[in-house]
Amino acid sequence: MNRANGTGSVVKLPGSRRRPWAVKIPYHTQRGRVRQRYLSYHERASEAQAALDEWCRTHTAPETEVSGYTLQQVYDLWSAREYPRLGKSSVMSHKAAWNRVSVLAPKKMRRISIDDLQGIIDQDERDGLSQSSINNDKLLMAALFRCAMERDIILKDYSQFVRLPSVGTKYEKGALTDLQLKQLERLADAGDLWAGSVLILCYTGFR
Repeated sequence: MNRANGTGSVVKLPGSRRRPWAVKIPYHTQRGRVRQRYLSYHERASEAQAALDEWCRTHTAPETEVSGYTLQQVYDLWSAREYPRLGKSSVMSHKAAWNRVSVLAPKKMRRISIDDLQGIIDQDERDGLSQSSINNDKLLMAALFRCAMERDIILKDYSQFVRLPSVGTKYEKGALTDLQLKQLERLADAGDLWAGSVLILCYTGFR
C-alpha cells in the first residue's frame, strides 16, 4: 500500500507469518539520503494502516508548513542560529556569499535544482571571483540545505553535487593570497575595523 512520498507505507511480507503486515517509515541517513525502516508488524492490514496513520499524525508536519519554505526563510532560520556563534570574519564571509546566493531567495527550497546552484557558481567564475569566494558560496549552500533537511523541508541535498572550478591566483590583479586573507580575518576577529573593511571588499568581489 503506497502513500505520498515521505509518509511511509504498509507492505505484506512474504512467507507464512503470524504478523505479515509491516509498517515502513522514512528516515534520513547521515549523508542526507532518504531510506526506510520497519516500524511495526501486524496481523491485519487495517491494523498496520492505523499504526501508520498514527505515526504520520505525530511525526509528519502538514504539507503547508514545509513545502512553502523559501531559501530566504531557511537562511533566516540558519543565520539566526549560527551567526551568534561565529566570529566577525566568518559572519562577513557568509553575508558576502549570501549576496550572491540570494538571487534564489524567493524560490521555494523544494523547487531549487542543481542547475540553479551550479548557475551561481558558474557566474562567480565568469565574474572573476577568487577561489576562496567561490568556495564560500558552496559552503553556504551546503549549510542551508543541511538546515532544510534537518527540518524535513527537503528530501535531497543538491548542494553536494555542485562542481567547483579551479581558479588560479590572479596576482596580476593584485589579489591577496590565502595567507593574507587569513591574517586579515584574525585582525577582524580581534576588532580591527580597517581589516574588517578590507575583508568586506574582498568577499564582495570589489577591489
